[in-house]
Amino acid sequence: MTFAYLVALLLGAQVAISDLKARRDSNRVLLSVLACTAAMQLLQIGGSPSFADCLLGCALVLAVLLPFYAIGWMGAGDVKLFSVIGFLLGSSVLLPVWVVASLAAGAHALLLVAWSSL
Repeated sequence: MTFAYLVALLLGAQVAISDLKARRDSNRVLLSVLACTAAMQLLQIGGSPSFADCLLGCALVLAVLLPFYAIGWMGAGDVKLFSVIGFLLGSSVLLPVWVVASLAAGAHALLLVAWSSL
């Protein structure tokens, strides 16, 4: 497991806990991860994807998810989180991340529906 994947895993855990407790994503945490990732990429530390691939990952996320935010189907925190993850991991892993996140969101929705019917 590379350092970028470990940071993404820890970021996901922190955001999940924060979302369950307060229904908010911390802008400070997201900005800190973004700044550290940018510094690591510019200093060529970590051997993760190239800086251009990180920018492409962030730009792809914003291009795809901002319309969903604009029409009210998605929150700004989700868009910010996924854009930081896109910058952190690069464009090549966005599809698997979206699939796993969608499956987790679907399971969460099913649990909420089942819980409310009990």
